[in-house]
Amino acid sequence: MFTIPHCAALLIAAIPCVAPGAPPAPATQQAELGRLRQRAMSADAAGALAAIAEMEALGEPARASLREVLEALLKRSGAALEMAVRQAAPTERMEKLEAELAAVRKDALANVERLNKGDETVPQAMAYYKKLVVLARPVSAALAGRARLLEAVELRFALVAAARRAGLPAGDEAAQRALLDRAGAALGAKLAGPEDLAGVRKAPPAAAAALCRLNRDIAAWNRRGGGAMHREEYANAFQLNEYRELLGLSRLEIDERLVQAARQHSKEMAELKYFAHDSPVKEHKGFAERIRQAGYAAPGGENIALGPRTGTDAFWQWFASPPHHQNMVRAGFTAVGVGKWGKLWTQNFGRGRRLVGASEPEQKAVRPAGRLLPPGP
Repeated sequence: MFTIPHCAALLIAAIPCVAPGAPPAPATQQAELGRLRQRAMSADAAGALAAIAEMEALGEPARASLREVLEALLKRSGAALEMAVRQAAPTERMEKLEAELAAVRKDALANVERLNKGDETVPQAMAYYKKLVVLARPVSAALAGRARLLEAVELRFALVAAARRAGLPAGDEAAQRALLDRAGAALGAKLAGPEDLAGVRKAPPAAAAALCRLNRDIAAWNRRGGGAMHREEYANAFQLNEYRELLGLSRLEIDERLVQAARQHSKEMAELKYFAHDSPVKEHKGFAERIRQAGYAAPGGENIALGPRTGTDAFWQWFASPPHHQNMVRAGFTAVGVGKWGKLWTQNFGRGRRLVGASEPEQKAVRPAGRLLPPGP
């Protein structure tokens, strides 16, 4: 999600609704322009760009307002980009820390691949975990700064393109060129124009920043969607995602459909007094069938546990079990649902398209099949 400094909202009151001397627009049109201007100047840059597109679609009646909004946003985005470049400028110390973190992540993931209960690989996984916690702390701030820089660059290019369509100058070309050179250096790639963004995102520094931004957005999504889960179910998903991020992997989205499948399986195991992935109920035979029945089309995997009292306890029980551990850190998984019923736990994983970044109607359309089973005991 893009961000614009909150102080930009103060500009709203300073921008007139119509150009001096222009005939007054109908009241409904003025109200619509006012709404779009307010949205364009908000802290939500994705919403701001959408509002700008709507103003462009209105044509001549919105032209004066559009130009004034763009002038204000160009000024703000230039200042934001300058600040982001300064904050993300690479340092020798940080480059060393990032290289050390990358090396430990590589070794930790290689160890996960060869996990075998009863040998040194399981305690070694814990040793890597503790080391990653220490190394990731200082690097995370640098990555967040680089993620803000990537957002600022993307927003700047979008605003410059809109300004050109509106017939506005984009400012001092030489100064902008110098600023983009500094931004490219911080992101680890040449950055001449929007056509370079795809290549920039593949450069290791920018790729790490893009993953940082994705993980931040998924964490926000999970905080909003976590209400469907019991506090201990949420604690388990949170601990899992913290571990994935330490390893340099993407977080998993909490998906209510997977929560439904997981919770129903834990409840069934408790009521029918069995503990297995395969259900004695023919219609619920395997995890893939159960996940699809809950409305999720791309099942990925399943972990089950018996005995843990808390979500954190369940995480560490799975951490100590090689196949369960490997499930929790599979790179191809995108979503998770956790279901607790008493001391029976289920984690269901999905490989489907991410909901983060999808349109609001698409997000709202995703619901579990049937009424979501309430949290169990």
